[in-house]
Amino acid sequence: PLDVNHIRGLKNLGNTCYMNAVLQCLVRLPNFSSFFLNSLWKNQISYRNSFGFMGNLVQQFSSTTKELYQPKNPSSSGPCYTYSYNPKELRQVIAGKYPDFGTSRQQDAQEFLVRFLDGLHEDMNQSRAAGKKIVVKEVDDEELDFKSNKINHAQASEMAWRRHLQQNQSPLINLLQGQYMTITKSD
Repeated sequence: PLDVNHIRGLKNLGNTCYMNAVLQCLVRLPNFSSFFLNSLWKNQISYRNSFGFMGNLVQQFSSTTKELYQPKNPSSSGPCYTYSYNPKELRQVIAGKYPDFGTSRQQDAQEFLVRFLDGLHEDMNQSRAAGKKIVVKEVDDEELDFKSNKINHAQASEMAWRRHLQQNQSPLINLLQGQYMTITKSD
């Protein structure tokens, strides 16, 4: 269980409960938050990657994570659950690329999560650190055919993962990504 001295809320900036819920969930993932609390991200930023936020989203999320782990309200001896943090800088950064997240209209938490995690990933994506276009070899049709006699599921999976890693090399790959396969059969 969480230590009540490490529970701190986020201020609602109009209609940002979708954002606040996502941020609170992310900072409570132990390995994920540790990466940001311990500043392990600092040597990972891809400043020239135009798909990301030039490191600004990672920096703001790290600051927000550290703020949410503040042990106590400095003006109080009790737990800090009445002491909220205003994530306006983080919101401004993401709204710079996705303006809908800067309005007071309701937004979808899952949509925010996907864009937010992709932004963090691209801010640290070493495959795009040089700012150059990545060209990946076209997929052979045989690789996509589940009835193939030339390639099995494990081989197809390995090839797909290697292709994915040619374009995606960030700490978030190790922390949050994986592969799964589903097959639908009809009788």
